[in-house]
Amino acid sequence: MSPSGRDTQPLTVTRQVKLPRNCLRSFSTKLQSLHRPPPQPPPPSRPIGVVCISDTHGTQPPLPPGDLLLHAGDLTKWGSFSEIQAQLTWLSAQPHTHKAIIAGNHDLLLDPNFRNKHPERWIEALRAAQPNEKQTTEEHITAEDLNWGEVIYLQNTSTTLTFGERIITVYGSPLTPQHGLSAFQHPRVQDVWTSTIPPNTDILLTHGPPWGHLDGIKKSGCPFLAQEIARSRPHTYWLWEGRKGLRCCWPST
Repeated sequence: MSPSGRDTQPLTVTRQVKLPRNCLRSFSTKLQSLHRPPPQPPPPSRPIGVVCISDTHGTQPPLPPGDLLLHAGDLTKWGSFSEIQAQLTWLSAQPHTHKAIIAGNHDLLLDPNFRNKHPERWIEALRAAQPNEKQTTEEHITAEDLNWGEVIYLQNTSTTLTFGERIITVYGSPLTPQHGLSAFQHPRVQDVWTSTIPPNTDILLTHGPPWGHLDGIKKSGCPFLAQEIARSRPHTYWLWEGRKGLRCCWPST
């Protein structure tokens, strides 16, 4: 209050301005454009169903549904042509989008090096597979005569599979350390794995285990395979031998 009795405090004047509705609408649109919420992440894609089997040894069990069917070796008991063809026909008829397999130590037909090196073992296996035949008729039949149908065969090779917009790379190998006299085996001291698994492999499929993973009390797994897995770090690793399976997922970082 001043000596003259007048109030010298500043006055605050509020003025209400009414805008036309079209101006309000335009002003509101501009405000919304300045304060847009962050974009939402895309909805998660449907998971790919993977069915992994092994050591069927000539049997044909019912299989669960899925998108990708993997067989980790030992399709047969003796490795003859007729046994392998029967398994291929069965696998090819499955409803899964893709089917990929590797061989196992029982699948002798698929290892020509072993058959040439041990012809007596090959003849013995053929006679065991055809016990009612006086003379085997498959001695000179090779894997080139097989009808693979829809089955993809992996032998130290990769395949790239498409599931809609998603792509998966599978690397498969039948190699296992020496144990008895069987196919696809190598001396335990021989390194057959270093730098073999391609980069960006999504699924690794082997018949035998790496050292220290489901390889029993005697630790019969392959140490070179263990080192290669640690180096290449495939996203998912499947193995199956002796009716034991392992699925290992590496962290993404």
